[in-house]
Amino acid sequence: MEITKKDLTWQEFEAEAVELGKKIKAQHPNKFKHILALTRGGLIPAYFLARELGIKSIKTMCLVSYGDTRDQDEIKHLKIDGFSEEITNTDEWLVVDDICDTGKTLDFVETVYPNIESACLYIKEHRSCTYYNQQVPNELWLNFPWERYEK
Repeated sequence: MEITKKDLTWQEFEAEAVELGKKIKAQHPNKFKHILALTRGGLIPAYFLARELGIKSIKTMCLVSYGDTRDQDEIKHLKIDGFSEEITNTDEWLVVDDICDTGKTLDFVETVYPNIESACLYIKEHRSCTYYNQQVPNELWLNFPWERYEK
């Protein structure tokens, strides 16, 4: 399978994030009180969704699954990010990531917090996420604007 790469601009990213926020708000106004951002990819989308949904409480969960080769490895939960709270009312929480690629990251989160809802700007084919803005082909690798600073 040949991989095609697409560099997203900040304008494209922001438009997608705002549109996703509006979709969630239209379906469930005032449902979510907290966002759980999956670091690092979910940090910037979490800001835009929090702004759009009027959410002030953002926590992070540090999960590492991609190595330097961009191949997905085993998911590791790094607990050094300071989030050690038990989420008891998952109805008020929204997990945010940039993309649902293999689905393993969100599957991991759902094993820790069953029934928690998720939002990703993009999902790959045959993946699932509660809220998403756009489905993209499995052969497409999206480079988010903030990733151009990574080495």
